[in-house]
Amino acid sequence: MSDNRVGAWARVLACVLLIPAAAWSQQEGSNHRIATAVYTETKLTIDGNLDEPAWQTAQVVSDFTQREPDEGAALTERTEVRVLYNNEFLYIGAYCHDRMQNGLIVNDIKRDFNIQDQDYFGISLDTFNDDRNGYFFGTTVAGNQRDSQFSDVGRTENVNWDGVWYSEGRRAEDGYMLEIAIPFSSLRFSKNKQQIWGLQLVRRIRRRDEVGFWAPLARNYNVINGVAFAGELRGIENVEPGRNLQVKPYGLAGVQH
Repeated sequence: MSDNRVGAWARVLACVLLIPAAAWSQQEGSNHRIATAVYTETKLTIDGNLDEPAWQTAQVVSDFTQREPDEGAALTERTEVRVLYNNEFLYIGAYCHDRMQNGLIVNDIKRDFNIQDQDYFGISLDTFNDDRNGYFFGTTVAGNQRDSQFSDVGRTENVNWDGVWYSEGRRAEDGYMLEIAIPFSSLRFSKNKQQIWGLQLVRRIRRRDEVGFWAPLARNYNVINGVAFAGELRGIENVEPGRNLQVKPYGLAGVQH
């Protein structure tokens, strides 16, 4: 076979081999989730009621995907999340719809509750957007809190980190509502004017043993924060990170996943 024919076949083969990779890259890009935080001059009242006008200006984030039990299927109950911020706080509002309102399960109202035994909603913030480190904040309709710092792609979790933040829940006719306020002074992040953070959202529907994530997370990824597969939170500008971080000291400990 001549050198010209060998070269031609090599070019054809290279093109064929590149097609699946390009298609895969496009598919991955189309699945990447992006949420935008909207600035408000209002200091919101954290009472679990999403009736303040500022919430109506926020982007609605939904379309949660099950990790358990039916991996890849849509979460069976709609979850709507909104993100606002001002100079002091990051605000998250969640409306967790549920057609069986009296089926909500909250068995543990202590701080750092057991996430396996509750209906709960949680957020992970990768504030340096490095796919490795960040913070987890979870709450229930009772407004109680679970929080932690995580590192090493979420494999190590400091469950005894207790940051200063605020949460409240309220039952609705078709589910429950949650409001969360996280002071920027409780977080570490870059001093860049414009922030891009990793964001993951999770919801458990206990009576169905169902767990769903906003940015899809495979069942074999065995951590609650899902940071390595997080989407992005954009829109935050001109805010200052904590210097003397606001935390409630309860000692230091780590959990390996």
